[in-house]
Amino acid sequence: MSSTALRVLSLAVLAIALNAAPQTEPSQEAKPKKPTLPVPTQNQNPSKPTAQGSTTKKPAVSAQTQGSKPQVTPKPRAQVQTQAPKPVQDPAQQRAQAQADAQAAAQARAQELARQRAQAQANAQAAAQTRAEQYARQREQAQADYQARVQENNQKRAHALADYQLQSNVWRTGNAAAQAGLRDGWTDGLQARQSGQGGRASSTPNYQSANRGYVPQYGDLDLFQSLYRAAYEQAYQRAFQGGGSVR
Repeated sequence: MSSTALRVLSLAVLAIALNAAPQTEPSQEAKPKKPTLPVPTQNQNPSKPTAQGSTTKKPAVSAQTQGSKPQVTPKPRAQVQTQAPKPVQDPAQQRAQAQADAQAAAQARAQELARQRAQAQANAQAAAQTRAEQYARQREQAQADYQARVQENNQKRAHALADYQLQSNVWRTGNAAAQAGLRDGWTDGLQARQSGQGGRASSTPNYQSANRGYVPQYGDLDLFQSLYRAAYEQAYQRAFQGGGSVR
């Protein structure tokens, strides 16, 4: 029999003897005996055979009977819940997963860059189209303004040319009419003086017709006749009265 079993057996016999003894109150002067606590062991059995060969339960030591402190029962240790260890992944699988993650991230970045480039191109095209439309409107406006200025200048030149032509025609008509009137009036006045006939220029055929030397290029016939008659009358009177020559 092992030493541990002998010790447990002795403790059991002592407990039986204490329970069989008469219970007496301890005196105030007497000091209570310190109970001996059993030492629990891993191989301790709940029951042990007695001297008579019967099996009895281990009696509990009463604290009141012995007059000692109550037995302190140790608290059970809290069970620590441990997580099951994660399965160790194969390094090749880890590398493959990392490569897949890197490829997915690179593809996402490439897609984002492509989207940004497409958006930038669309914005640039829209801005270029807006500028082209604005330039086209400006060119159209400039062409319209230029055409308006050209038309205005052409009108001004046409008016100026018309005025010049009119003045030229008037000068040419007046010069031709004056020259013809002076020449005819001087001739008719000399003839009237020499013949001794009346000195009225308005009675002569040349004064009444007043169209000698007129051509259609001179323009207005009435203007030609008025200038002719004025010059004719002046030259006729000087020649009839014996004045100087008229140029």
